[in-house]
Amino acid sequence: MGTKEKKASVKHIKKSLNISKDIMKQIENFKRKNEIYPEWVKLDFVTQEKQLPFEKVVDEMLRTRRNYIEFGVSFDKNWIISFLPEVINA
Repeated sequence: MGTKEKKASVKHIKKSLNISKDIMKQIENFKRKNEIYPEWVKLDFVTQEKQLPFEKVVDEMLRTRRNYIEFGVSFDKNWIISFLPEVINA
């Protein structure tokens, strides 16, 4: 979420029992810290996880046609160091 003047901030919501409530809480926290509501909110959901050795991930990326990766990558179990497909393909 962010504004034209404020760089996007990334928030992780894991194992939510009420995703709408948790998203609204993050929006309200943004408003409290920045004194303005975010102009946009982008949501990405993890729908599948697969653990692979790094070498296999690199091999899969190299074999991808036209260098268009359709999966994200996380380098830790808490998704702190992670990259969406849009970032990998940029």
